[in-house]
Amino acid sequence: MLPLWFALVLIGGWQQNRNIALHCPYTLQPAPNYRYCTDPNDRIQLTDGQYTKGYFWTQRSTVGWRNASPVFIVVDLKRNAPIAGASFNTAAGVAGVEFPAAIWVLVSEDGKRWREVGDLVKASNEQNGPPPSQGYAVHRFWTDRWQTRGRFVAFVVIPQGSFCFVDEIEVYEGEASWTAQPLVGEEVTDLKVFVQKKEIERCALRRLRSDLEALKQLVERANLDEAKKSALKSQLDELAATFPRDFRINDPTSFRTILPLNEWHARLLKVQAQLWKARHVPNFTAFVASSPYDPLPYLTDEPVPKLSQRRTKLLLPGLILLRNETRPIAINIVNARDHPVTVQVKVTGLPDSIAVKVCHAVWTDTKEGIPIAAALLEGDQFIVPTGMVGQAWLSVKATKKALKGEYEGKVL
Repeated sequence: MLPLWFALVLIGGWQQNRNIALHCPYTLQPAPNYRYCTDPNDRIQLTDGQYTKGYFWTQRSTVGWRNASPVFIVVDLKRNAPIAGASFNTAAGVAGVEFPAAIWVLVSEDGKRWREVGDLVKASNEQNGPPPSQGYAVHRFWTDRWQTRGRFVAFVVIPQGSFCFVDEIEVYEGEASWTAQPLVGEEVTDLKVFVQKKEIERCALRRLRSDLEALKQLVERANLDEAKKSALKSQLDELAATFPRDFRINDPTSFRTILPLNEWHARLLKVQAQLWKARHVPNFTAFVASSPYDPLPYLTDEPVPKLSQRRTKLLLPGLILLRNETRPIAINIVNARDHPVTVQVKVTGLPDSIAVKVCHAVWTDTKEGIPIAAALLEGDQFIVPTGMVGQAWLSVKATKKALKGEYEGKVL
């Protein structure tokens, strides 16, 4: 016979985490498509109480997707139920499979109007610790620290990579009195728009956090005297203390990932400008890229090649063109000043038969979290933010009217 105190622990745990999603119906969007585990029973396996045994994504008891994001799983609890938490059992770590970036959970009374509860990945990591960072592992993201209610529970899964796998989801029952409490938070009527907003917020905060940590490391490694290094560290500590808690947008369709993303981000990049000046980088430098297709440096303590620092003139390379041929010249522009700089580019001295279109590169973030300066916006006037490397892009074309010979022009 078990001691009485041990029996009480078992009973208490069972009551706290009673799974009210067991054998409940659910919908999947899009339809599962990973061939090694997809079968007709995918429509009932996520709430059948049976966990996968064996290699996770090759078992029929698992439900899987490839190249699908987001994945929507909507469970019908068949009643307005108090909800204390949820669970999502998955696996990752090998064969290019990664754990989900986010699992947003929402509740609804009618399946049309939703309220956000939270990110199950974040809640689970805070309560139970993150999954293993290396090697194959089965991991259950779960929490029992929520307090909400609803008949319908939506799991909105954001895969990290190309695959998404799950074999069981659970919803934990809360206290009966919660069913009389009003639902809180902003009402959501379109789950797809909700996902767009949340992904922008998640990726934007990831960008800010990543840049803060990268600049801290740059300053730490910089070859500076301790006074200058200490001053830069103090500024980064102040920014870390005011790190944005969220990143709110109204219309995800009009949002652009052009860097810097907000005023806090601009202040962070200003610290990079001050690092450059401490490293004796000129306030403003323009130089021709060795190749127009070379990637621009984003966070660096050496934004200017040492040879270019000594140049007093901007020397453009010669171009050999056929008629109707277009070739580019890229001019990198380093702004180490404490404020944004407006740059205007003019090309003079060339005949009308040699056409030059001026564009400029803007920094954007990517889904992979790697900033790039690849988007070209047409216009001969643009802004280079403080602490950033901009680029003027000249597309030089010899038209049909161009005559054989040499032409010389100037870039102002």
